[in-house]
Order: sequence, then structure tokens, then C-alpha cells
Amino acid sequence: MPEVVTPWEVAAIRLRNKRYNNVKAAHSADGGVNFCVSSATMILRAEILRDPKFQYAFTHDFWMGQRQNTGDDNFITRWVLFGHLFENFHLEGNERRRRWKVGMQLTQEAQVGTSIMADSRFTGQIKRWSRSGLRHRLMCLLYEPGIRGMWQTCPFMTRKMVEGMLNPILVWIRLYSWFKTAKVYPRMA
Repeated sequence: MPEVVTPWEVAAIRLRNKRYNNVKAAHSADGGVNFCVSSATMILRAEILRDPKFQYAFTHDFWMGQRQNTGDDNFITRWVLFGHLFENFHLEGNERRRRWKVGMQLTQEAQVGTSIMADSRFTGQIKRWSRSGLRHRLMCLLYEPGIRGMWQTCPFMTRKMVEGMLNPILVWIRLYSWFKTAKVYPRMA
């Protein structure tokens, strides 16, 4: 065990803590989760997995004509939270799709640890998570269930998801504003 903590380890620890607090806030606010529930720690009702509509949706997860490979954890989280809103899976007669809820045990005893990479390989993992998360958010906001369906089910989570999508644009706006301010009023910057 080295005596010095690397910058990569610090970044990983900060990301894990931020994510944990975001999960607590979103779940406490409206029962949603502003990320996917990790499949390694997920317990699912067999009724969900045995549902032929779930099985069909899982094996036919398309968006804009392309098969999605967002991972089982992303799909299952989206299905559990919003499957009752999916329009592409028709029901017979007066049948209604069951609305499920996500339950979380956010206690010290239930925390699951993970190994943190001490070198730059962590950036590759972050890049993969970011790509997968972006696809998941785009699927939720633009396709199934769409921003309106999300808002009806989990308004806080929806707001945080939209905020996360706008953040890259807002960074550029903030930087532009800061440079303009520094140019006009150098003492304020």
C-alpha cells in the first residue's frame, strides 16, 4: 500500500462521493435515481424479468434505428422507473402496465466498496461511463419515456438530468462571461 494517494485516486473518490450524495438526494426527493442502478448490487423481482414485454423490450432496445448497447443496468433501471409509460409495447384490452418503484438501502451497512485504479486507466473508465450515461439520458429524455413522462414520474430526477445535459454549454457561457468581465473590469475577475 503506497504512502501517497495519487491524483487519479482522489478523482475517483470525489466522483464516488458525489454520486452517492446525488443518489440519496434524487431518491429521497421523488423515488428516482439520476443514474443507473448497478447490476452487481441489484435485486430484481422475478415478475419483472419473466414479463414477456420486458424480455422483448430488453432484446429490442432500438433508438433511431440503431440497436442500443447501453448495458443491462441502464435498461433495467429505465424499465423499472418508466416502463409503464413505454408506448412501443402494446397491451391487450384494458390491461395496464404495472408501475414499479426503485428501493434503495442507503445505509453504512449496505455500502459496497470498489477497487480504485491508482493510475491513468481510470480516465478510460470515466470515458466509458460518460458515454453510456449520455446515451441513457438521451434515451430517457428524447425517446422513452420522454421528458414529459419523466417529469410526471420523477420531477427532481428529470430536472437534474436536464441540468447535466446542459452543463457543458453552461461551462462555455460561464467562461465567456468571466473573460468578458475580466477584460472590462479586471479588478472584479
